[in-house]
Amino acid sequence: MADSPAQRAMAEMVGTFLFSFLGAAAFVADERSGGALGIGGVAAVHGLALAAIVAALGPVSGAHVNPAVSVAWALAGRMRWPRAVMYVLAQLLGGVAAALAAAAVFGSDVWRRARLAVAAAQPERAAAQIILEAILTLAVTLVYFGARIGEGQRPAAALAVGAAMSAAVFLAAPLTGGTLNPARAFGVALAGSVWENHWLAWAGPLAGAVVAAVVGALLAVREARAKE
Repeated sequence: MADSPAQRAMAEMVGTFLFSFLGAAAFVADERSGGALGIGGVAAVHGLALAAIVAALGPVSGAHVNPAVSVAWALAGRMRWPRAVMYVLAQLLGGVAAALAAAAVFGSDVWRRARLAVAAAQPERAAAQIILEAILTLAVTLVYFGARIGEGQRPAAALAVGAAMSAAVFLAAPLTGGTLNPARAFGVALAGSVWENHWLAWAGPLAGAVVAAVVGALLAVREARAKE
């Protein structure tokens, strides 16, 4: 029996909540331990968390847990726009819930980390940040396409997506704050009134989504021709 729209939306909300909360926890744990985790540890937490979420929720909704991935999926014709909009709304709710939960557990450290991310997102270097986050989002989204997440995915698909996310966070965290997820950034912005440079949290990932959609559509055409 196919999963209902409500089940898919719930999967996206829960998945985004878990990914955003665990990501925030990783940054806070690293700061409170004096850098014991390091950027490699923080990136590993993000990757392992996403891999687990994809393994658990991928068969239900595809486990996009990121508006950029859902937009790319719709642009590439792999999902209808009404469902993509539903996914994005569910992801935004998950991001807000995660920010509130993180604030309740970790207190002001969450907002301090958010301010650090905002400081890393410098408007005068907006073009460089957008390009970097677009490329990293492209890389992660193409793994979603190639691994066919939610479409009879292979057992290794979750690990592949997680590995791509780990690499992306490892590179982005020290340069742009490492959000790479508009829903996660929106949750922090809304819950903590951290709106400075917020548009940058959307610009890069969405630009990457557009490029990923074009590449994904071209690869799908080539795959279809190969089967003829």
